Amino acid sequence: EVRELLRQDPTLLGALLDEIHEEDLADLLKLLDDDEAMLLLEQLTVDDAADIFERLDEDEQAEFVETFGAERLAAIVSEMAPDDRTDLIEALPEKIGDQLLGDLDPEAAAEVEVLIGWPEDTAGSMMTTELVRLSSSLTIDQVIVRVRSVDEEAETIYYVYVVDGKGRLTGVASLRDILLAPGGAVLSEVMYEQVHSVPPDMDQEEVARLLRKYDFTAMPVVDGGGRLLGLITVDDVMDVVE
Repeated sequence: EVRELLRQDPTLLGALLDEIHEEDLADLLKLLDDDEAMLLLEQLTVDDAADIFERLDEDEQAEFVETFGAERLAAIVSEMAPDDRTDLIEALPEKIGDQLLGDLDPEAAAEVEVLIGWPEDTAGSMMTTELVRLSSSLTIDQVIVRVRSVDEEAETIYYVYVVDGKGRLTGVASLRDILLAPGGAVLSEVMYEQVHSVPPDMDQEEVARLLRKYDFTAMPVVDGGGRLLGLITVDDVMDVVE
């Protein structure tokens, strides 16, 4: 049915695609030929297309970029999670990767520049920079407003991370604790100050071991000065385990 609509009138695909899970759409892309798959992606919003595109393997993503050009895929790649976006650029031939980096949204390109400097298979190369960083002086009501405002940008909002004026990690609070606290309470009253974190140069297998040991869904990455650099989520760790 999708293939028939692609041939007849791709603009009618919207309602049908809304009923299909992103993972199933990613599988569907693999069944279509390259032109059909690209046409399908272009019928989606950029956010939805990015969500599906980043579910493909890096080699499959790279093939799309090499086939259709960096400029045509740049908007979709700009909306991918920073760690997935960086992995794609590193998987491309250097010339094409540089071209794609130059075509990205400036903020997306800056995120890649931060992540691409870390050695492969380290915590720094796995982390995302999309997370919720807040001040401990905010009230719970203010925290909830901030969490809602960044919902589309953060890779996970199960936790919010508390930083001081210099960006140093000082605490963490779960979304459950935040929702159960009185609206007028201050974030410092519900956060945990003893935060497990990893350095950016830690081997990814050690990161996976720690996440399994503590049964966390995410682990912050902190530099030698205590500054919060990013976040490693359990889905990234599952890739390492596999």
